[in-house]
Amino acid sequence: MRGIIVVSKSEALNKGSFYIVGRDLSKILDFPVMGLDKKVYPFLGMPKLDVVISIGTLSTIVLFTKLAALAALASRVFAYAAVEGIPRNLTPFSPLANLASKINKLHIVVPSEYARQELQGVGMKVEMVIPHGVDLKEINRARNSEDIVTPRDEKIQVLSVFSSLFQERKRLGLYLLLLAWSRLSKETRKNAKIVLKVPAGTADVVEQIARSLKLAKNEYVILDQWFSRDLMLNSFRSADIYLHGTLADAFGLPLIESMACGTPVIALNAQPWNEIVNEEVGWLVDIEKEILVRRSNSFSLIQRLRIPKIGDLSSKIENAIQFCYSRNYQKLSQRCVEHASKFDIHRTYSIFKDLIENDS
Repeated sequence: MRGIIVVSKSEALNKGSFYIVGRDLSKILDFPVMGLDKKVYPFLGMPKLDVVISIGTLSTIVLFTKLAALAALASRVFAYAAVEGIPRNLTPFSPLANLASKINKLHIVVPSEYARQELQGVGMKVEMVIPHGVDLKEINRARNSEDIVTPRDEKIQVLSVFSSLFQERKRLGLYLLLLAWSRLSKETRKNAKIVLKVPAGTADVVEQIARSLKLAKNEYVILDQWFSRDLMLNSFRSADIYLHGTLADAFGLPLIESMACGTPVIALNAQPWNEIVNEEVGWLVDIEKEILVRRSNSFSLIQRLRIPKIGDLSSKIENAIQFCYSRNYQKLSQRCVEHASKFDIHRTYSIFKDLIENDS
């Protein structure tokens, strides 16, 4: 069977989450991964493919135009779709939905029940929910790496990772995280620090928020440089707690990566995060409300932001930090590893392989 996996060119260059998903999927399917922009001319002149899998969002006309073009070059097209909100243009009678219906043998697969509900709510047919996976062999290799993220000291380290600070779901999430941190007891703030992995060149954004909340310099560490894959995994491993700060997701791959590294997690008690995390492996934070915001660089995607109860977020952070001193921390860490094994790529992406083969 001849096939390829397509991600955006920027994802391929920056080794983003969609690229990681595509790379791991390729290990199971034995399809190459290609970074592709809006054009499909690299495929012209190639023999017709059996399968194309496109990994990304389903919220823009560009994406559907690309899928339609790819459909002319392949017998079947699978859109492994991440949806971080409500694609307003995807209504049953919209141009996008009409275009989608004409794409030959288009199959939509999503990583979470949340993404399925959002797409079906605007009239799109979702064939299957297949969670994203994590390569446990890669995790084990990273454990043997000597790369150091932040030097260990006596303080408890709480890690939070933000791949972008330009989207409201992440920037507001960062602010609310630090607001909750500012309300921790003085004793806890003295014995712990928040480690913030943010994109290169965005340290000033974090500093501005931290100053506005009067956080002391010794309460936080900013990591605003590019990380290799091993270094990123080691950042999870070196932390005591991982706090997932974004307010909207299609899945939440860092939660799986953290647990696979043995690090317990704090996440919002809403989909898709509570599809991944339960109270056996971490702490779930109550939601105050939902708000809808238009994504700044999209005319079509309305993001559904889950706003945490700040008091409960602060309480869960405090509880997690105190638990790090408990004799039961190692048991919790082991439960995280065992739970993450359910998302091993050989388990999750084998479902994708079966779907493709059974449809052939």
